[in-house]
Amino acid sequence: MRVAQSTLLGLGVLGLSAGLAAQEPSELTAELSYKALKKWSFNLPNETWSDVKSGIPIAHQNGDSFEAHMDGLALALAVDTDGDGRTDKTVKGAKGYLVLRAKDKAGETMQYAVRFQAKDKAYQFATSGVMRGKLNGVAIMLIDQNNNGLYNEIGVDAMIVGKGDSASFLSRIVNLDDELFEITVSADGKKIEATPFTGDVGKIDLESGFRASGKLVSAVVNSSDGKSSFEISSGETVVPAGDYTLAFGLVSKANESVNVRHGKMKTLTVDAGRTTSQKWGSEVMADFTFGHSGENVTIEPSALKYYGQSGEEYYAFQPMAKSPKFFVFDERTEKLLKTGRFGT
Repeated sequence: MRVAQSTLLGLGVLGLSAGLAAQEPSELTAELSYKALKKWSFNLPNETWSDVKSGIPIAHQNGDSFEAHMDGLALALAVDTDGDGRTDKTVKGAKGYLVLRAKDKAGETMQYAVRFQAKDKAYQFATSGVMRGKLNGVAIMLIDQNNNGLYNEIGVDAMIVGKGDSASFLSRIVNLDDELFEITVSADGKKIEATPFTGDVGKIDLESGFRASGKLVSAVVNSSDGKSSFEISSGETVVPAGDYTLAFGLVSKANESVNVRHGKMKTLTVDAGRTTSQKWGSEVMADFTFGHSGENVTIEPSALKYYGQSGEEYYAFQPMAKSPKFFVFDERTEKLLKTGRFGT
């Protein structure tokens, strides 16, 4: 059974182009430095909030975590921010921000910024800083997406290449002004080494085929071999030839937003020397299953999924949208029997 849904979305077109100029890039090295950010505005493909439990598990010279514990009966969290084993700062209320400072295992000064949010009378934390620098003149930011203090986990951590606030997963292959390089990142994120990519390349374009009343803020594709991840919400992007899936997307309009994932969308195949495009976006349909007993019709909210015209799935509507309205008809007479929404 299907119902129409049109909160942020519209129609699509298909476009192709070809022709890639050969380049002769050289080996590169970049030094990155840490930047703590109290204001966090990045769009991550898999932002993770971790439970604080008895500490914040970021390794330093004196241990493998910074001690933290609930402070009294009030909603407050006491945190050791200098790694000496004694709590010295307190997070109060629904949200907080602190910078952890200590010596790392090698004896060098380190810092790690943390955002906090209260959940179920406890606290969760997420990273609030980046390693940043330039590679071949292009801005690079590395983000510890799973909050463990490491920056070199391919397909787990995140990175932003060039301008903008939308990240891909950390990728083995990166696009620097349409030149592809294979990179190696140090565990602490302070150094990137890059060598020219020598395989076949093509282009992928998800912007031209997307139609919606909202803006495509992020579109992240991952290669099937696990080496590549690219944020391609703006125009054609040079990528290694191969198969790709949509790993994450974000569409926004004013104060509304919705996330996107692969869902039922087919694999995108990029051939050498060619451009792959895709129609996707509106109109969005809601697929669901139902059960009935006598005059009662039951629809479970967990069984309701929203899919775009290419099979991509839309989820996590913000703010939480009002439930769609369901209409139940008599199949024989087409008489309207019942209407209803979730929660009513």
